[in-house]
Amino acid sequence: NLKYSREYANSKKLIKKNWDATFINKMIPLSGFIKNSDAFKFYQLNGIHLQLMMNEDLEYEEQMPTRAAMKRQGTGILKIAAIFLERLKQMKVFDNSLIFIVGDHGSGMSVASINPSPYGANFNRSGPYKGYFKNFKTAGIPLILVKRIKSTGELRISDAPVSLSDIPQTVVEELGLNAKFPGKSMFSVKENEERVRIYRAFLGSQENSEYLAPLYEYSINGFSWNDTSWQETGNIYYANPK
Repeated sequence: NLKYSREYANSKKLIKKNWDATFINKMIPLSGFIKNSDAFKFYQLNGIHLQLMMNEDLEYEEQMPTRAAMKRQGTGILKIAAIFLERLKQMKVFDNSLIFIVGDHGSGMSVASINPSPYGANFNRSGPYKGYFKNFKTAGIPLILVKRIKSTGELRISDAPVSLSDIPQTVVEELGLNAKFPGKSMFSVKENEERVRIYRAFLGSQENSEYLAPLYEYSINGFSWNDTSWQETGNIYYANPK
């Protein structure tokens, strides 16, 4: 009895082909709770990582890595998230849970550029990543969804300048823990707040490398979708094998 019951039924054909579909089909029948017990849960899903092989209806469909295709698979992934949240409501643990649904990064592909403009041509003219600004910009804008404990009402969209690095401080403040981390609680950041965020990007696989590739640093102040909010700091961090 789910809002996306049709899509959930479709996803059964993707078991062992797509990790996210496999996850939700295991989670629904196996999930439960222990009374009077706190818990921390972390789930890592595939999202819109390549290869794209699922559509918005949670059906198998191989797609080319275009922005339109990423949005279609991304819509399917969000429906999986909705099924997950609905199951938490059925178990009556949704209201008293602090929930983050985030991407570890954006797409990282220039074909998925967000608000590209001629201004972007000013970036990455030299250094180790010539011409890669559009890739780094899309990689630097992950999805961030967060629900407070006991919050009610419909999903609201906010342009508050938050970042993934704000998650630890958000957690300790929401749970009333005696700890301090860099960043701010996401719920204390105003939408029109002047706030610089630092983002360091790199390119290349790290599977066969002992050290990270060079980290190329940007500062972002303003709406992150706009090229004009971005600046190169001039800092490039190289690994020091010594």
